[in-house]
Amino acid sequence: MDLSFMCCIEITGPEGILFENLKKCANIQNGLTFVSKCYTEGLREGNITMFHPENLKPIGNVSITWKPRTDQNQRVIWIWTHPTYFQEVVDCFKVLFNLKSDGNLFKSDKIVLKNLKDCLNRYRLIGPLASCILGDSLKTTSTLTLAPDDSIMEVDTSIMEVDIVQENLSEKVETVRRAVGEYYNQRGWIEELKKQNELLEELRNIEAAHFGGNVVLGGLVKDPRFYMPSIRTKSITTLTGKRLKDLSAGLV
Repeated sequence: MDLSFMCCIEITGPEGILFENLKKCANIQNGLTFVSKCYTEGLREGNITMFHPENLKPIGNVSITWKPRTDQNQRVIWIWTHPTYFQEVVDCFKVLFNLKSDGNLFKSDKIVLKNLKDCLNRYRLIGPLASCILGDSLKTTSTLTLAPDDSIMEVDTSIMEVDIVQENLSEKVETVRRAVGEYYNQRGWIEELKKQNELLEELRNIEAAHFGGNVVLGGLVKDPRFYMPSIRTKSITTLTGKRLKDLSAGLV
């Protein structure tokens, strides 16, 4: 199911300011909120009803995902809304955080709101083979480099192989590999990357029911468009027993 019509908002700022203000946009008597502990760790996506903070008039249902803590103070939250009330949600946050327009951004001294409408794709797979299909579609990558803007940029060596033969780029590829190691070593992320890759590689063999509700899994993958099969194929789950239990134990 293609849910790319949904609109995403990214808000970045100090945790204390985000928590203090976002909790005003939900009614605790109505259930979980933006700052419920089960969501703020970044391990599960939340689905809540958002309200206007001044009068608790309901706006609509939104889905939220917190980025796990990588900084002691700065946090990031992604909020997905239906397009019919997307602008109402944006306007609410502009007033709540006293934000001023700056191109596609809205800023204050400490808070930045980024409009990601029509920038991201969102899909929903339903059925017992959903995770199997997802695992067959996503291929892990461990060859990365750091882009000038400090973002992670993928370098797919399997696609570069022809160029390596023709232009002798092996030295450049090795430089990239060293950069990857340095990048993840400096942040202490090597083991986390290995665990992510292992889980994603086994994802096709784990039934969706073993994940629990709304679990968030992060990973670095290659562009699936380069690996589309030439003919229609069928995904089949084969993993059972202890291996399945070990892989799924940390997900529920």
